[in-house]
Amino acid sequence: MNAPSSELAVLFADVSGSTRLYETLGDERALEAVAHCLEVAKSACADYGGQVIKTIGDEVMVAFAGADAAAQAAANLQARMSAEPAWESQRLMMRIGFHFGPALASGGDVYGDSVNVAARLQDLAKDLRCEVVISADVCQRAGLAAPEESFQQVRIRGRDDPLAVYAAQRARQLGTR
Repeated sequence: MNAPSSELAVLFADVSGSTRLYETLGDERALEAVAHCLEVAKSACADYGGQVIKTIGDEVMVAFAGADAAAQAAANLQARMSAEPAWESQRLMMRIGFHFGPALASGGDVYGDSVNVAARLQDLAKDLRCEVVISADVCQRAGLAAPEESFQQVRIRGRDDPLAVYAAQRARQLGTR
Protein backbone atom coordinates (compact mmCIF):
# COMPACT_ATOMS: atom_id res chain seq x y z
CA MET A 1 0.00 0.00 0.00
CA ASN A 2 3.03 2.28 -0.29
CA ALA A 3 2.60 2.92 -4.01
CA PRO A 4 1.56 6.49 -4.71
CA SER A 5 -1.50 5.51 -6.79
CA SER A 6 -3.23 2.17 -7.14
CA GLU A 7 -6.61 0.51 -7.00
CA LEU A 8 -7.67 -0.51 -3.52
CA ALA A 9 -10.71 -1.69 -1.66
CA VAL A 10 -11.34 0.71 1.20
CA LEU A 11 -13.51 -0.47 4.09
CA PHE A 12 -14.93 1.57 6.95
CA ALA A 13 -16.42 -0.20 9.97
CA ASP A 14 -18.19 1.77 12.69
CA VAL A 15 -19.40 0.63 16.11
CA SER A 16 -23.17 0.74 15.86
CA GLY A 17 -24.93 2.63 18.62
CA SER A 18 -21.80 3.87 20.36
CA THR A 19 -23.57 7.00 21.62
CA ARG A 20 -26.08 4.79 23.39
CA LEU A 21 -23.26 2.65 24.78
CA TYR A 22 -21.75 5.71 26.44
CA GLU A 23 -25.15 6.65 27.85
CA THR A 24 -25.99 3.21 29.22
CA LEU A 25 -22.59 1.81 30.18
CA GLY A 26 -20.85 4.99 31.25
CA ASP A 27 -17.76 6.48 29.68
CA GLU A 28 -15.10 4.06 30.90
CA ARG A 29 -17.00 0.85 30.22
CA ALA A 30 -18.25 2.11 26.83
CA LEU A 31 -14.73 3.09 25.84
CA GLU A 32 -13.62 -0.47 26.68
CA ALA A 33 -16.45 -1.87 24.54
CA VAL A 34 -15.62 0.39 21.59
CA ALA A 35 -11.90 -0.39 21.84
CA HIS A 36 -12.73 -4.10 21.93
CA CYS A 37 -14.89 -3.80 18.78
CA LEU A 38 -12.10 -1.96 16.98
CA GLU A 39 -9.61 -4.67 17.92
CA VAL A 40 -11.99 -7.35 16.62
CA ALA A 41 -12.35 -5.37 13.37
CA LYS A 42 -8.60 -4.94 12.96
CA SER A 43 -7.98 -8.63 13.55
CA ALA A 44 -10.76 -9.74 11.18
CA CYS A 45 -9.43 -7.48 8.44
CA ALA A 46 -5.79 -8.47 9.00
CA ASP A 47 -6.78 -12.11 8.40
CA TYR A 48 -7.59 -11.13 4.80
CA GLY A 49 -4.59 -8.90 4.17
CA GLY A 50 -6.20 -5.65 5.24
CA GLN A 51 -3.92 -2.81 6.28
CA VAL A 52 -5.38 -0.63 9.01
CA ILE A 53 -4.98 2.95 7.85
CA LYS A 54 -6.43 4.61 10.94
CA THR A 55 -9.07 4.62 13.59
CA ILE A 56 -11.33 7.63 13.86
CA GLY A 57 -13.28 7.66 17.12
CA ASP A 58 -15.43 4.54 16.98
CA GLU A 59 -14.57 3.52 13.42
CA VAL A 60 -11.69 1.94 11.59
CA MET A 61 -10.50 2.48 8.01
CA VAL A 62 -8.81 -0.46 6.31
CA ALA A 63 -7.34 -0.85 2.81
CA PHE A 64 -7.19 -4.12 0.87
CA ALA A 65 -5.45 -5.02 -2.37
CA GLY A 66 -8.65 -6.59 -3.74
CA ALA A 67 -12.41 -6.34 -3.45
CA ASP A 68 -12.77 -10.05 -2.66
CA ALA A 69 -10.51 -9.74 0.39
CA ALA A 70 -12.57 -6.81 1.69
CA ALA A 71 -15.80 -8.80 1.23
CA GLN A 72 -14.35 -11.79 3.08
CA ALA A 73 -13.09 -9.54 5.87
CA ALA A 74 -16.52 -7.92 6.21
CA ALA A 75 -18.19 -11.32 6.56
CA ASN A 76 -15.49 -12.44 9.02
CA LEU A 77 -15.93 -9.28 11.08
CA GLN A 78 -19.68 -9.70 11.28
CA ALA A 79 -19.36 -13.36 12.24
CA ARG A 80 -16.93 -12.45 15.01
CA MET A 81 -19.17 -9.66 16.28
CA SER A 82 -22.18 -11.99 16.30
CA ALA A 83 -20.23 -14.41 18.48
CA GLU A 84 -19.28 -11.70 20.97
CA PRO A 85 -21.13 -11.72 24.28
CA ALA A 86 -23.24 -8.70 25.19
CA TRP A 87 -21.63 -5.99 27.30
CA GLU A 88 -24.00 -5.56 30.24
CA SER A 89 -26.95 -6.54 28.02
CA GLN A 90 -25.78 -4.31 25.14
CA ARG A 91 -25.25 -6.20 21.85
CA LEU A 92 -22.23 -4.93 19.99
CA MET A 93 -22.46 -4.56 16.22
CA MET A 94 -20.52 -2.83 13.49
CA ARG A 95 -21.82 -1.19 10.36
CA ILE A 96 -19.63 -1.59 7.29
CA GLY A 97 -19.26 0.20 3.98
CA PHE A 98 -16.66 -0.51 1.33
CA HIS A 99 -15.77 0.40 -2.22
CA PHE A 100 -13.05 -0.45 -4.73
CA GLY A 101 -11.26 1.94 -7.03
CA PRO A 102 -8.33 4.31 -7.52
CA ALA A 103 -6.69 5.63 -4.37
CA LEU A 104 -3.58 7.60 -3.49
CA ALA A 105 -1.33 6.43 -0.67
CA SER A 106 0.64 9.15 1.07
CA GLY A 107 2.21 9.40 4.51
CA GLY A 108 0.54 6.24 5.80
CA ASP A 109 -2.93 7.41 4.77
CA VAL A 110 -5.10 6.76 1.72
CA TYR A 111 -6.97 9.45 -0.22
CA GLY A 112 -9.25 9.79 -3.18
CA ASP A 113 -12.73 9.31 -4.49
CA SER A 114 -12.81 5.62 -3.51
CA VAL A 115 -12.09 6.53 0.09
CA ASN A 116 -14.83 9.15 0.08
CA VAL A 117 -17.33 6.72 -1.47
CA ALA A 118 -16.48 4.01 1.09
CA ALA A 119 -17.00 6.47 3.95
CA ARG A 120 -20.36 7.55 2.50
CA LEU A 121 -21.44 3.92 2.11
CA GLN A 122 -20.64 3.26 5.76
CA ASP A 123 -22.75 6.32 6.67
CA LEU A 124 -25.50 4.98 4.43
CA ALA A 125 -25.50 1.70 6.37
CA LYS A 126 -26.58 3.74 9.40
CA ASP A 127 -29.27 5.58 7.44
CA LEU A 128 -30.66 2.37 5.93
CA ARG A 129 -30.45 0.51 9.25
CA CYS A 130 -28.52 -2.32 7.71
CA GLU A 131 -25.13 -3.75 8.54
CA VAL A 132 -23.25 -3.59 5.25
CA VAL A 133 -23.45 -1.42 2.14
CA ILE A 134 -21.18 -2.04 -0.79
CA SER A 135 -21.04 -0.64 -4.27
CA ALA A 136 -22.33 -2.78 -7.11
CA ASP A 137 -18.85 -2.46 -8.62
CA VAL A 138 -17.41 -4.30 -5.60
CA CYS A 139 -19.94 -7.10 -6.06
CA GLN A 140 -18.89 -7.51 -9.66
CA ARG A 141 -15.15 -7.40 -8.94
CA ALA A 142 -15.40 -9.80 -6.01
CA GLY A 143 -17.70 -12.21 -7.83
CA LEU A 144 -20.47 -11.73 -5.28
CA ALA A 145 -24.10 -12.49 -5.97
CA ALA A 146 -26.22 -10.02 -4.06
CA PRO A 147 -29.94 -10.59 -3.53
CA GLU A 148 -31.92 -8.38 -5.94
CA GLU A 149 -34.01 -6.99 -3.10
CA SER A 150 -30.87 -5.47 -1.62
CA PHE A 151 -30.07 -3.47 -4.77
CA GLN A 152 -30.62 0.29 -4.67
CA GLN A 153 -29.65 3.38 -6.61
CA VAL A 154 -28.68 6.01 -4.05
CA ARG A 155 -27.44 9.55 -4.09
CA ILE A 156 -24.45 10.15 -1.90
CA ARG A 157 -23.10 13.48 -0.79
CA GLY A 158 -20.49 14.89 -3.15
CA ARG A 159 -21.52 12.91 -6.25
CA ASP A 160 -23.74 14.06 -9.08
CA ASP A 161 -24.87 10.66 -10.30
CA PRO A 162 -26.62 7.99 -8.25
CA LEU A 163 -24.49 5.02 -7.19
CA ALA A 164 -25.62 1.41 -7.50
CA VAL A 165 -25.25 -0.30 -4.12
CA TYR A 166 -26.26 -3.40 -2.26
CA ALA A 167 -27.46 -3.08 1.31
CA ALA A 168 -27.67 -6.22 3.42
CA GLN A 169 -28.07 -7.19 7.04
CA ARG A 170 -25.10 -9.52 6.77
CA ALA A 171 -22.08 -9.59 4.48
CA ARG A 172 -22.49 -13.36 4.21
CA GLN A 173 -25.80 -12.70 2.40
CA LEU A 174 -23.61 -11.58 -0.47
CA GLY A 175 -22.69 -15.07 -1.71
CA THR A 176 -20.19 -15.97 -4.37
CA ARG A 177 -21.37 -16.56 -7.92
